[in-house]
Amino acid sequence: MIQRVLAVLLLAGLWLLVVGQLSVPMALLGLGLGSAMTVWLPVVRPKPLPLRELPGRLARAALYFLAVVPVELVTSNLHMARLLLRRRPELDPVIVRVEVDGGRQVAALFGHTLTLTPGTAAVDYSPGGETIYVHAIQGELAQKKLAAGWPAQQRLLKEIFS
Repeated sequence: MIQRVLAVLLLAGLWLLVVGQLSVPMALLGLGLGSAMTVWLPVVRPKPLPLRELPGRLARAALYFLAVVPVELVTSNLHMARLLLRRRPELDPVIVRVEVDGGRQVAALFGHTLTLTPGTAAVDYSPGGETIYVHAIQGELAQKKLAAGWPAQQRLLKEIFS
């Protein structure tokens, strides 16, 4: 009970900071919103991630994934800079369908990492999370990634989350 009261007060205080107006109506609105959030949010709280019980294997996969993503970011940035700084950039925009094996959590994180890398953006997901539609600035780049890089990232994410 005390935790809920503290959460309401914290949320009301954050509301007043965001609004930037210290007044009784705004404080009451903040208290009302904070109360509503503390009642409603526990109902929609997501289930904890089903992480494996093998911490060594999980840690290795997570560290490897965290090493792969920055390398992918740097190489994608260099490729896009080279592509766009040409006199006549060879743009060939395509939408690629990428099958994701591992569920919605894997699809969501994989889609976010795709969107981080220059030249690609996840534009839509299938309802079950088994397919991501990816926009790529260059079709050749998308085919290379589809054949080599993306399956490796998916395997790592699947190992982390399954």
